[in-house]
Amino acid sequence: MATAINRPKYCKFGSTCTQRANCSYIHPEQDYDNSSNFCPCESDYHSTQWPTPSYDNSQCKYDDQKTNLLPSHCQYSTTQNLPYYTALRNEISICSDVHPEIYNSSFDQYRQQNKFQNNQQPNELKTSKKSWEKRYNNCKVLDSKSEVPNKNKYSQDTSLSSILLEHMKNEIQVLFNKNIPEVSSQHQSLIVKELALLEDLDEDDHDMKFLKETYLQELKDQLETFEQNISELSMVNPSTLEESKCFHKRLKREIERLKARLPIYARRRQLIDTIKSNRVIILKADTGSGKSSQLIQYLVDAGFADHGQIVCTQPRRLAARELASRVAKEFGCEVGEEVGYHVGASRPKISDRTQIRFVTDAVLLNEYKIDPMLNSYSLVIIDEAHERRVDTDLLIGAMKLCLYRRWNIKLVIMSATLDDKLLSKYYDEGCVIEVPGRTFPIEDIYAMEDAENHVDEAINKVLEIHASRVPGNILVFLTGQDEIDRAINEVTRKIDPPESALLLPLHGKLSEDDVKLVFMPMANNERRKIIFSTNVAETSITIDGIRYVIDSGMVKEVMWDSKRHIRVLKIGYTTQSSIKQRRGRAGRTSAGKCYHLYAYDTYQSLEVYSRAEILCIQPSIAVLKLKYLDIVDDITKFDWLEPPSDNSLQETVKCLTWLGALDLKTGKLTHLGRNIAKLGLEPMLSVMILTGQQLDCLNHILALAGMLSVVQNIWWRSRDDQSKQLSDEIRASFIQDTDIGGDYIILLRIFLEWYALGDNKERRKAWCLKHMISWKSMKMANNVVRELAYQIDPTFKIHFTKLNDELVERIVHCICAGFFQNLAISNGPIRAGYQLAVDTIDTVAHIHRSSTVIFAQQPPKFILYHEIININETNFLTVICPVELDWLDKSWLNSLPRSPSQCVFEGYTFVNLGPTLLLSLVGKRCRKVPLLEEQLHVLFEVDHAQSKLTIWGRTDKLAYAQQYLQEILNRERDKLHNELQEFEIIGSTIILLGAGAEPRLVLVDDEYVKILLTNLPKTITEEQIQKKCELYGQVRNVTIIRTNHNNSSASVTYMECSQARTAVAQ
Repeated sequence: MATAINRPKYCKFGSTCTQRANCSYIHPEQDYDNSSNFCPCESDYHSTQWPTPSYDNSQCKYDDQKTNLLPSHCQYSTTQNLPYYTALRNEISICSDVHPEIYNSSFDQYRQQNKFQNNQQPNELKTSKKSWEKRYNNCKVLDSKSEVPNKNKYSQDTSLSSILLEHMKNEIQVLFNKNIPEVSSQHQSLIVKELALLEDLDEDDHDMKFLKETYLQELKDQLETFEQNISELSMVNPSTLEESKCFHKRLKREIERLKARLPIYARRRQLIDTIKSNRVIILKADTGSGKSSQLIQYLVDAGFADHGQIVCTQPRRLAARELASRVAKEFGCEVGEEVGYHVGASRPKISDRTQIRFVTDAVLLNEYKIDPMLNSYSLVIIDEAHERRVDTDLLIGAMKLCLYRRWNIKLVIMSATLDDKLLSKYYDEGCVIEVPGRTFPIEDIYAMEDAENHVDEAINKVLEIHASRVPGNILVFLTGQDEIDRAINEVTRKIDPPESALLLPLHGKLSEDDVKLVFMPMANNERRKIIFSTNVAETSITIDGIRYVIDSGMVKEVMWDSKRHIRVLKIGYTTQSSIKQRRGRAGRTSAGKCYHLYAYDTYQSLEVYSRAEILCIQPSIAVLKLKYLDIVDDITKFDWLEPPSDNSLQETVKCLTWLGALDLKTGKLTHLGRNIAKLGLEPMLSVMILTGQQLDCLNHILALAGMLSVVQNIWWRSRDDQSKQLSDEIRASFIQDTDIGGDYIILLRIFLEWYALGDNKERRKAWCLKHMISWKSMKMANNVVRELAYQIDPTFKIHFTKLNDELVERIVHCICAGFFQNLAISNGPIRAGYQLAVDTIDTVAHIHRSSTVIFAQQPPKFILYHEIININETNFLTVICPVELDWLDKSWLNSLPRSPSQCVFEGYTFVNLGPTLLLSLVGKRCRKVPLLEEQLHVLFEVDHAQSKLTIWGRTDKLAYAQQYLQEILNRERDKLHNELQEFEIIGSTIILLGAGAEPRLVLVDDEYVKILLTNLPKTITEEQIQKKCELYGQVRNVTIIRTNHNNSSASVTYMECSQARTAVAQ
């Protein structure tokens, strides 16, 4: 232990002292440059050639010499390689100019404690208070008053610094003597309690016993980890105020980690050792384990950030920002200091002291373009890899190249539900680690049948839970901003009393301030927080206090239809892995409940994992980025984790070539292609924007792009007929005499009127209310405009001129340049819809109700659409722009499978079907419609309100389809007479009712008549299934539940329980 002793007073500046002639201190002949970096724990401290001096702090009359007095770096002597701590900001600015030399005494290692043994009984557990006494003496700061007769401000500053250091040393001593023993004792008490509970369990309750034993071992491992870390930290010798602050924060972090009792803490040492020994680690850690927020802090504490930052990628901006905020809080700093982030085109929030950086996948890919070696980083973490976004897959491939080129970089890929076998095969040297999660008990409550309208069901369930007055916040999973806004409006109107709950949205388009409201603790615990979220709340982010989860089971995804060569925005069921993530939100801080708005049979029929996005969409942006980032020039040679089909890649290259992004002869990126890749947006939208830059109308095109980003949520529509009519009238009022530009120009006019009101928030809100337009959507559109402008040119200033005919023509030219491949041709009447020009088969889509084209007396013959939305298996075109063929690329028109010419469909309507018969024909959510349309080559138009079905098609196809469907209807009528409805009456007892509510069968305990068949061929029919199942008994009913991209699921109901059991056994 180093202590201050009486030694000759040597001058701090040695032979470099500029006032040596008048200096009263001893000057050795040799220069002693490292005196200011003195640390009592250095092993070579006594190896100097002359006695270590004792310096008087009154020598701090720096003037021109003070540049030599640099703050000393943290130098630790421990049994483990502890990290380098960057000095924190001084809390008092006056201390920044002084550098007192302080002889610190060392922390001695505390007594080793007895570890818990697996065979230890509760009464054998040693719970006596442990001795955490330290041979930690107070810092002894030499008093300058006795050494120097003349006082000055530097001696006063030194005294203040010494007082602060003394105070910090006392704080550290309190942690060792009070806080650490206290938290250790509390943890031991919890172990005693769990041991007692384990002893009280019945011997036959093996499942609960296993869970208790696992949890008990986890608690023991956590305590052992804590003791080992504190033991090593007790040997650290901070020598300055800055080092003491760092050390104090490190101790507090360890205390909080033991209090949190996260499962990953018990595996901390194993994780660190494994990462040290391997270059690629695949971490499969369950929900609630703490992987996203804790592992990166462990790595910094273990020294991995000493030679480069640790970067952690997230698929979403929101997750990256919130994780940075949370980790910074736990780490004891502000965001932008030791912990920073960089998302989107905004400026990175980092500094020279940053050790941890959270980024989106796209940001790290852009850095790879500049530096393929990623020399700024020592370790890369790809989090939430199971989502398999396009950028995630590209990053996984790019990192494989980086690992090959650079030997001293490490990679950690982690998620709760990733396919570890696929990744370990991709990275030959990958080491797989599994960390179990731990949540509080969660009760799952499934609906008896799938909700017809998941938004309405979610609203009703929220009101039901809130009316029960049972405390706890509610998290509702919906598909998008439009559903979220509608749900919030409905609940706000119906909830009683209104001030009893705080209703908040959560989705990727919110501003940072709006997102903070979601995570902000409630000042009034009696007020319930109800959050309506998209799937952004599934992973990475943690919202405290969630006790109830309402899961619609639905998700909105962009899909590529390879048969029809179209990009479709579709709402459908998510996967089992996503549902597990959602339900886990209810058990993070307390026991909870998850209400599933769908049947358990539906859940079992879902796909287990999400398909990679690259397999579900046209990989246009992926191809551009691969070429732009210089990863590969020939996309067929890229080492995909899961490669897209050859047909998909060929279609992508063809599309990009028509856009002018790829050279027709060489296949290389053109100048336009490089600019598209830089923007990182959908290629069609990027071309529209870049064409606007060429035609000097960029301001208006950016405004249009901003409106397109929120187009589904612009108009506020009430459910009553009067409000709907008023909304239609207001939308029609934006139509001018000419229809040039269609919905595109109307969206632009709306933005310009709103923007012209200036920054007056109240005026803009009042204008939106008057025109039944969403204020939040307009604000989001404006944010997109500013972000795109900054991305194109940081100095670009938004300025709008008044629209005129010449400007509108230029804007329409930009629209045609970008979206000409989204051409659709009218079938005649508006109800007959439009044919898609690029489709090789007869695919028809209707105009969405939000379009102003529905007000036209005669629908335009040719239109360009922005995107296709699939609702209940019906395609709708959104944002319509009427065009003439002369405005479009002639060579592209000539390449179409058939010439755009008049092609009118005829229709036939089945009436008076009744809701039950119609449902049996088209299926729930019209699931049977796509297969029927593909088989019959006709378009289905389902009207549930009037229980009728209209089919559209060519004359020759229509007659056959009419006959085929009539035969199906006749069979379904016969089946309805034998159909049974299940009703749960008492506990697990189920009664089956037939027609007229006639009781047919009662099932108790484990009896059943319905079985679920999964992994069936995609093209299998109900008749084929029934024929197979009748081998084991009389079949009452067969229903196709779900058809995935490569298989189907069906439920089969037998007449008797014994027949169902026989079928299952076989």
